Amino acid sequence: METGVVRIKRQLIQATGQGLVFTEPKSEADKRTVAIPGLILDDIRDHLKDFTSTPLR
Repeated sequence: METGVVRIKRQLIQATGQGLVFTEPKSEADKRTVAIPGLILDDIRDHLKDFTSTPLR
């Protein structure tokens, strides 16, 4: 999150009988890098700090 980008490497799906499961995206185009606008970057960092237990890198 320091660089202002998010890399999409996997997806979370609801699998019958298994609950929530991480899988590969369906296509190569779904694996992508998304730029986070600077206008909202601090808000996203605050949200992640408040609602996740994983430290930001």
